[in-house]
Amino acid sequence: MTNAMEKQITIDSYKSPIFPTWCAGCGDFGIWASIKNSLVEQQIAPHEILFVYDIGCSGNMTSFVNAYGFHGLHGRAIPLAEGAAMANHKLPILVVGGDGGLYGEGMGHFIAACRANHNITVIVHNNMVYGLTTGQVSPTAAKGFKAKSTPEGVIDQPVNPIALALISGATFVARGFAGDQKHLQELITQGMKHNGFSLIDVFQPCVTFNKVNTYAWFRERVKKIEDERGQKSQTNAEGTQTHAERLHEVTNKEEALKKAMSGDPLWIGLLYESDESSYEQQLPQLEKETLVEKDISKINITELVREFRYFPMSRQEIVSLILEKDGKLLVEKRKSSKPTSSGKCIFPGGKVEPGESLEEAMRREAREEFGIQLKQFELVMTKDFDGGGAPERVHWFACNDFDGEIQNNEAEELVWIDDAQLNMLSFDVSREAARKYFQMKK
Repeated sequence: MTNAMEKQITIDSYKSPIFPTWCAGCGDFGIWASIKNSLVEQQIAPHEILFVYDIGCSGNMTSFVNAYGFHGLHGRAIPLAEGAAMANHKLPILVVGGDGGLYGEGMGHFIAACRANHNITVIVHNNMVYGLTTGQVSPTAAKGFKAKSTPEGVIDQPVNPIALALISGATFVARGFAGDQKHLQELITQGMKHNGFSLIDVFQPCVTFNKVNTYAWFRERVKKIEDERGQKSQTNAEGTQTHAERLHEVTNKEEALKKAMSGDPLWIGLLYESDESSYEQQLPQLEKETLVEKDISKINITELVREFRYFPMSRQEIVSLILEKDGKLLVEKRKSSKPTSSGKCIFPGGKVEPGESLEEAMRREAREEFGIQLKQFELVMTKDFDGGGAPERVHWFACNDFDGEIQNNEAEELVWIDDAQLNMLSFDVSREAARKYFQMKK
């Protein structure tokens, strides 16, 4: 955060040359303003924070805030933020997304983040529709809600993100209203100061595609938890005294769940908060410093990369046939339509199918390509290949004893070559196998 000697952070610090393209009256404007005001309140400079945006109208904010931001895939903003938090747990991280992306496509990531308690703050624009794609129903739309994708009314029950976050282990669960920017700003500031996963679900009216859940509709139903007052009794040596105070205890998860399930009123404010270690605090590797601060100049990861590059993939076994007749070897020129080695002159062969032995694969290839039955054949050599894709192990077998007339079933052309014509082969390794076979015959 900036110190007293540095330039004061103001709203203009976050001013972007691109003005929002949202519809006039969109609730995104209120969230946009509340976020910037919270950052100014905390005196966080634009270079001191990371925004991770999801796809949608909310995600377009990436162009409207002068700060470091990452525009992720639909529903994938949360895991991107988690990775950033583990790389630099000192960095404040804000996830900005919609109810479609984070509660629909990204639901699995949302639940996992609640459980893990990553130190990120997630602000969800909850308007019950997919606004950017012109108004299809989102996971939070009420049963019976009519839209383009559900002209007769949505059949599904709506997702309750507040209740879901509570039972999934989130340690800071709040809800705001885009029509009350000052209150929302306070919630964002509280959420960012919380150590662990913070959810701030925001009722965000979509003035274009949701004509039901309007500003007026919400104002008739929302009620601030902070305004809930009641009479509480306290007994001491002087007797029982009754006084007015806030009824809601933010550490009471059962009470928070009751409020989360309420349809009228719709409670806004901080419903639940608990003090627990964040995911990053529980990693011993991050105890002394962030990952980005660690010296990696003396760490050699070559063997680790090699291990994971091929895991869990095993080598593809391939057989290649060196067929000999009267001192000459049979070579195929592969058709240009072949996916591998097209137009090249090589020894015929192919992949070993699952469950096949090398011998079975070799006999099958001979039948399929030439219509012959191999009687006896021997291994000439085996080589491993690691570059250019999946690792392969190629086995060259030689045979000069077979039944049947050779047919060309697959190649563009078949050619017989002797030991003086090995340069016709397109690959050095094929010439190596041929020379080794001729040496074996001597």
